[in-house]
Amino acid sequence: MEENKINEFKNNISIKKCKTFRGHDGDGYIQCDVAYKGKVFTEMHEDGHGGGYMYNPTDKEVFDLVFNAFKSFPKEPEYGLDDSLDFLVEELFRKWQQKKEEKKGVLFKTNRGYDIRGAKETIPTTLKKYAKGLEFYQEICDELKSEGKEILNTEYLKSIGINI
Repeated sequence: MEENKINEFKNNISIKKCKTFRGHDGDGYIQCDVAYKGKVFTEMHEDGHGGGYMYNPTDKEVFDLVFNAFKSFPKEPEYGLDDSLDFLVEELFRKWQQKKEEKKGVLFKTNRGYDIRGAKETIPTTLKKYAKGLEFYQEICDELKSEGKEILNTEYLKSIGINI
């Protein structure tokens, strides 16, 4: 399958009804529905005990179609790993989580994902409570940029008047 068709196929997969819990030894537990072209075809959960994600197909025909498509994709070049539904669901989950947290502070990329800098309150609360709230977040952004960090929630920050 050529790269454009692979990307088109992957873009039709989404996650819904995401939930996170504290799992085994405080590790994260993830639960969500996975959809293809908007239709849920499997429930997924990761129990925090190690190992891959576990799937409970709700539409076996679509699940088999998606699973077999991923088997046909070329191996990831850097590590020689099979491209998998697990990797895509992980990426979609991280984006969902990032979107959920974008108003908590300035999100910036780290080696392990992302981190957040800000106040104890969310950005909207800080802006309401403090006259210099916008300046506070502008300084954080300027500092992160000077450190060469990639800011992840730029769209939201620009929408409230931060110069990125």
